[in-house]
Amino acid sequence: DNHRIQLCPAASHASPCTTVAGTDGRGSGLTQLKTPTGVTVDNNGNYLVADSDNHRIQLCPAASPGSDCTTVAGTGSAASAPTQLNGPKGVAVTTAGDYLVVEQYNHRLQLCPAASPGSLCTAVAGTGSSGSGHAQLNRPADVAVTAGDYLVADADNHRIQLCPAASPGSPCTTVAG
Repeated sequence: DNHRIQLCPAASHASPCTTVAGTDGRGSGLTQLKTPTGVTVDNNGNYLVADSDNHRIQLCPAASPGSDCTTVAGTGSAASAPTQLNGPKGVAVTTAGDYLVVEQYNHRLQLCPAASPGSLCTAVAGTGSSGSGHAQLNRPADVAVTAGDYLVADADNHRIQLCPAASPGSPCTTVAG
């Protein structure tokens, strides 16, 4: 219900948290989020937020918490074109600094270039249709980078997939589930 990202001090559990993104309530404005489902920190220390119901990835400056965020992937409308997202759930940063986005409703993992926000993303895992084959995903929920490859929480298939970064679109390997 709060539609925000909080930064809470680890050293003092009684200390208040600071809102770093989503300061103006639910919505699609530059300081608003609508069902944020994933957050990570980019190579510059800024926050990347999977703004799921706005179908976008927001880059929010760590140096000025609560200020305007910038859309770096997605257009704000649910769709499946290379510049669009549909229900992004998780986001990670590659070793090169680019963005990995798992899309729940497009059943894919997208690689989006950090150097040119809003440009074409490339599907690196998943076919765009739900399924349980080694090249398919079914409502993926999160992503992490490990040794350069991608670990995907393939939620509705109840498994963790290891997808090769060196050969996008190739079959993934089930490592758990």
